[in-house]
Amino acid sequence: ANWSLASYEDVGEYYAGQVLKEQDANSVSGVMTTNILSADPTASVEDVRKLFDHVSGVPVVDSEGVCVGIVSKKDLNKKGSTVAQIMSAPARTI
Repeated sequence: ANWSLASYEDVGEYYAGQVLKEQDANSVSGVMTTNILSADPTASVEDVRKLFDHVSGVPVVDSEGVCVGIVSKKDLNKKGSTVAQIMSAPARTI
C-alpha cells in the first residue's frame, strides 16, 4: 500500500509557515511524510515504542494493506500488550 502520514505537529508547522514548500503551499502534500513506518495490529507495544524515536505517529496496517488505526505517543500510555489493544481506531484518513 502507498501510505503517507501528516501528524498534528506536521500540520502545526505547516500553518506556522515553517515547512512550507513553495510549489505545495496550500496542500497536505507539502507537509506529509511519504516514507513511513507502519505496524501490524499483532505487533507488541514495546516493538512499536522503539519507532517513536523517529516519528510522532505510527499507522496500523492490516495484512491487506488497509489502515485500521493509528498509534500516537499518547496511546503508548494505555494498558495493553499489542498494538490492537492500544491503537486509536478507526483511522481517519485523507
